[in-house]
Amino acid sequence: MKNFLGKISKLLSCGLVFALVLMTFGCKKNENDESTTLGAAKKDYDIFIYNSNANIGSDFRKMCDEYTAKTGVIIRTVTPSDEVNNFDNLKDYLASEYPPDIFTVSNMEDLKVLKENSQVWDFSNATEESFKEAVNNIPENLRLSSNTTDNFGVPYSVEGFGMLIDPKMVASLFGGDKYRLVLNDLKECSYEEFSEFINAFNLYINSESLAEFTLNGNSYTFVSNRGEMSKNLNGAFSFPAGNAKYVGNYLMNIPLASLFTSPAAANISNESQINNFKNIFMKFTDALESITLNMSGPNGPLGRGSEFVSNTQNSTSQAMKNFVGGKALFLIASTEDYNDLSMFDLSVAKRSVFIPIKMPISNEDVSSSESIAKNINKSITAYVPNYYCINANSSAKEKKAAQDFLTWVQTSDVAKRYIISEFELTPYDSKEGVAIENALSRSLIEYMTESRILPPVFQGAPSTWDDVSSKYIIEQFFTKGTWSYEDHEKIAGYLMLKWKELR
Repeated sequence: MKNFLGKISKLLSCGLVFALVLMTFGCKKNENDESTTLGAAKKDYDIFIYNSNANIGSDFRKMCDEYTAKTGVIIRTVTPSDEVNNFDNLKDYLASEYPPDIFTVSNMEDLKVLKENSQVWDFSNATEESFKEAVNNIPENLRLSSNTTDNFGVPYSVEGFGMLIDPKMVASLFGGDKYRLVLNDLKECSYEEFSEFINAFNLYINSESLAEFTLNGNSYTFVSNRGEMSKNLNGAFSFPAGNAKYVGNYLMNIPLASLFTSPAAANISNESQINNFKNIFMKFTDALESITLNMSGPNGPLGRGSEFVSNTQNSTSQAMKNFVGGKALFLIASTEDYNDLSMFDLSVAKRSVFIPIKMPISNEDVSSSESIAKNINKSITAYVPNYYCINANSSAKEKKAAQDFLTWVQTSDVAKRYIISEFELTPYDSKEGVAIENALSRSLIEYMTESRILPPVFQGAPSTWDDVSSKYIIEQFFTKGTWSYEDHEKIAGYLMLKWKELR
């Protein structure tokens, strides 16, 4: 009897486990129906879109449904979760029985792989006139191109980076009647004038000495008494120095833009151009030394050393806290930082504006273009984090449908409403006055409207160059209190040789 009951118990247990397994797989299938199924039982749609942005999956689906209601074109969408959203996942979809007709690409290295596999379509082969017109209007420096002549992507959105400053802090330092003039002159001033301003700023916060200085040809002094807003200032700059992105992308892009007009131009760089690195990056190291000698910290000025690159003393969060807490005058940041800044202080995030990252690069040093030469110290960098691409292996009918959809995304009021209000992204062709909540994006748009934008050349650097170079600078020099002339030469020489080695 005991053995019989034991067998029954085991059978019941196995049955329960089997039932739970069926329930689990049933739930998972329903929950992830649009996001994890590689193939489809049959092709019951007109175009298939692989959307890589997990933050907008449901809203992207709604936008596509509106397109279907308007046109009758049936769209299948897939939005993978963050856990599986990588380039290998996209490659699996492209190798499936029914691959996507539209997909997103984020960098030059992925584009190279797709191009080598003949999986991405060059828009020079476009067949629809409205689509041709739309892609031809994309600025060269924001195109997804491998050689400056081809074009594979429609910008998903635009982001930018520079130095943030709080206008209210400027009013506290100069008086409410002058802060707008100062902000404008900080945008326009030369590197030499900016350096003079930083020297006067240090005197002011350390000893309250008042020194006259010039910005954009106009003379200024600080107010005689530090107010409540500025009393905690302990350094000019704040950024997480141990984070390779800030050195490799945000700071090194300025000298790169003096050499190349676009990521594609950097991607096909020749020996002669690379040999010009030494001079430009020697000037970069001068600016880098000045910035890192004038850093704000949580408890006072932050000197180079172990704490300088520490994730506790100088993390991304701590750098933001220094800025919103009135300890740092400038924060090196991007438009993507708006939400994080808002969590620390919504008022500061809403009123902050970008100032260009200044470097001692003169017009004569710039070989990329006359426009960049004229505005190298008056511009901030704009970049595209993702592009819509079309599958080269889709049929002519599917390619036509894909072109029509992407034209609609670029030109229709409905799509713009989704992109701006629901996705909370910034269209690359935005103009001043557009109702975008992100104040940092609005500041970026002002520079775009004025054509004061540097190309995101860092995106065309050899694979891992920016990361490897940044880590070299961080590990070897950010932990070192003083730099010699030889140290400047070592940094500049390393950046040049590493580019040659990795390209």
